[in-house]
Amino acid sequence: MTRPYGVSSSNLLLSMDYTHQQPLFSVFIFCMRVVFIIWPPLIVGVVVLIWMVLVRNLLFSCIV
Repeated sequence: MTRPYGVSSSNLLLSMDYTHQQPLFSVFIFCMRVVFIIWPPLIVGVVVLIWMVLVRNLLFSCIV
């Protein structure tokens, strides 16, 4: 039984009430927020890096 992504994210937001009892969980929520903020530029950087490596390999293979 698979749940849609929106349900799990809303459950994550609803779970913020438990941060008073569980400090570890609040740290996890904070890390998730940071990841969601950093995620898009990180994906772009990784894609650009892979693209550059592929282009360089293609150029070297064409030269050799």
